Amino acid sequence: MIDIFINSGLDKGAIVTLLLLPIVVTLIAFSRHILGMRSLGIYLSFVITFIFFQLGVTSNDLSYYSDPLIGFKFGLPLIIIVFSATLLCYVLIKKIGLHYYPKLAIVATGVTAILIGVTMIFGLLGFKNFLKIDIFTLVLIVAITEKYFSILARKNLKTTIFITIESIILAGISYLIISIHPLIDLLLQYPYIILILFPINYLIGKFTGLRLSEYLRFWDILTEKN
Repeated sequence: MIDIFINSGLDKGAIVTLLLLPIVVTLIAFSRHILGMRSLGIYLSFVITFIFFQLGVTSNDLSYYSDPLIGFKFGLPLIIIVFSATLLCYVLIKKIGLHYYPKLAIVATGVTAILIGVTMIFGLLGFKNFLKIDIFTLVLIVAITEKYFSILARKNLKTTIFITIESIILAGISYLIISIHPLIDLLLQYPYIILILFPINYLIGKFTGLRLSEYLRFWDILTEKN
């Protein structure tokens, strides 16, 4: 089956990413509605997951896998730097009377400048490859900067930080699952397996019971004897 994809002209990395996309969004939907994990929307957890995946990729002619050790090694510092830089820039321009998009452009420019500065500082200190950034990751950085900015504009800092931590944990769990080699091999061999995600998401969407987090939160009430 993989030969058919390759003959169509698609890069193997693009094929793997396409096959993993619906799995990631299903995992996020499951964690939200069944487990009760909070996140800054499905979009942010999704983007962070693929930042981890892209940074951990080891590719050659025969395989396209992502190493979690490498993905977390480069991904976590990058996410922390981007969030901290976004927060700093937001605080600095928060009270300036500007339209939303010019403010966002200023914040994105500030985040870029900070990333360049951090890279230069670590280069001068002799720490090579502290940050690993390619073109795809740069696009994702702009995406999460915009999301962080919009969340900071609507929620207080404490709430944003806690939900961001949960989003990173959720993205990390999703990344660990989609980086399993046998799963990628199975998808490449039988890509139509992703069709099973339709009924799975339908069942998740129909679920009306208590989420796992709610069971834990209200356990004393649920187990209280009359």
